[in-house]
Amino acid sequence: MNDSDTQAGHAAPPPPAPIFPFGDSAMAAQLRGHDWSASPLGPTVSWPRPLRQAVRTLLDSSVPMWLAWGPQLSMVYNQAYASMLHGKHPGALGAPLESVWGEIWPQVEPLVQAALGGQALAREDMALAVHRDGRLEEAWFTFSYLPLRDDLGAVRGLSCTVWETTGRVLDQRRLAERESRLQALTLASTNVLYRMSPDWRCMLEIKGQGFMAETATPSTRWMDDYLHPDDRPAVEQAIHAAIQARQALAIEHRVLKADGSVGWIHSRAVPVLDAEGEIAEWFGTASDQTERKAAELALRESERQFRTLFDSMDEGFCVIEFLDGPKAR
Repeated sequence: MNDSDTQAGHAAPPPPAPIFPFGDSAMAAQLRGHDWSASPLGPTVSWPRPLRQAVRTLLDSSVPMWLAWGPQLSMVYNQAYASMLHGKHPGALGAPLESVWGEIWPQVEPLVQAALGGQALAREDMALAVHRDGRLEEAWFTFSYLPLRDDLGAVRGLSCTVWETTGRVLDQRRLAERESRLQALTLASTNVLYRMSPDWRCMLEIKGQGFMAETATPSTRWMDDYLHPDDRPAVEQAIHAAIQARQALAIEHRVLKADGSVGWIHSRAVPVLDAEGEIAEWFGTASDQTERKAAELALRESERQFRTLFDSMDEGFCVIEFLDGPKAR
């Protein structure tokens, strides 16, 4: 406005109102340029307030989000979700949800209907076979559905926040396979595998292979169930020392075997550290030493008996070996 306009009483025209959807992002610009009149949603100027607010929310989010509104569940989504659509973007804008995700519709339709019924729900690591760049690909997703309501409270659509977890799921599978192979190799060379909590109060799992009773259920009674009572103090002392030193435990002690008899094992356990360097659990192996210990005890008893015999003799003695044949010369 210049001085002549002011003096003439003319005001400058107001700036044009921002065009919905607002924002400087590439996705906001794409939504503004989209021909919504060709979709069931119609032009954006006719969108109801709850729909406009939901669109603002997803555009402001850096997390993949989409919404579906109206009788045909027409889709709107943000840039993070567009990246997950691969070849389906931008054709999915304004398209019915079922047509966009036809290949997984039998799996997700019950969830969609639950959300349209007013129920909020979530799924974790759900496996879905999706079309990507012209081919079917198995992927995993974690997501949550929320109903979208109009100003009168009626459900008119739903919104979804979604994270693809394929990488993590596959990493966990590979890790589980490696652990399974490691366990198989370890079990081939030992009798028992076990896992303990960081403080050893709880046995998480034990694979006894018939030598000791197996359990996959965590137990805090493992000392009563597996340890010989006379050896419990020594085992507790060794555990305490290993925890304090954060080093491997190695000890030989008696155990209660699966058949109820007493056996001997050599037990060794190492701490498994988490990403912060704290002990997450202990992984241990134990080998059967029952026969060796029995032989050692028998030898000791034999030596004791001979020593007792010799100590009880009043006269001297000697042991003479008679040789026969050529060596006798």
